[in-house]
Amino acid sequence: MITTSQIKAARALLDWTQADLARASGMHLNVINNIERGTTNPRQGTLEKLQKALEAQGIVLIASRGVELKRDTLAFIRHEGPQFISALISDMLAVLATGDEVLSTLSDIRNFSAHDTDASKDWYAQKESRGFNERLITRDMPGFYPRHSENYRVVAAEKLGPVDTILYADRVAHIFWTANEVAILKNADLAATQRIAFDMLWNNGHEPVRPIRAAED
Repeated sequence: MITTSQIKAARALLDWTQADLARASGMHLNVINNIERGTTNPRQGTLEKLQKALEAQGIVLIASRGVELKRDTLAFIRHEGPQFISALISDMLAVLATGDEVLSTLSDIRNFSAHDTDASKDWYAQKESRGFNERLITRDMPGFYPRHSENYRVVAAEKLGPVDTILYADRVAHIFWTANEVAILKNADLAATQRIAFDMLWNNGHEPVRPIRAAED
């Protein structure tokens, strides 16, 4: 059943006012306003009418907080709040198949575990058990000498912006760490274009290498 967050997000995707939704669903404007402000506990029948009106416009509900808009060219999924990383990983696991490649550009690889340790551990465990491949670009950091370093490239920090990107299947996920939010764009052509940009940055990076320490005298 649709949630208050999804009603608001769906209106935003459709560029609808509360009055637009009221007209489409046959509900009174005050009912929509009270639901979105959380001042009333709506009946199931009311939520069903709202959901039906939004779905008629191409809205698709994702889990309990996300929404996407079905279009021929582009679909958009947005997750926010404390569980946004868990929601992203759930989507990745749902669409990836054995042998698929994930391309990650992360300004600081510690962000995942810092925001959601359990979800981060689950991703790496699932990646290994299900046979996903991953190439990852990040900035050089002291002590960053990962196993399978051939799957990593490090670049100058100024080549990485504050918004991280993960490419998987036909999707491009943009992670906004300070806002606890991820925006997932679903489009095969967009994903292919972003892969070209990823490879250009990858080719300009270098494999993380443990420095050779001079022998003590």
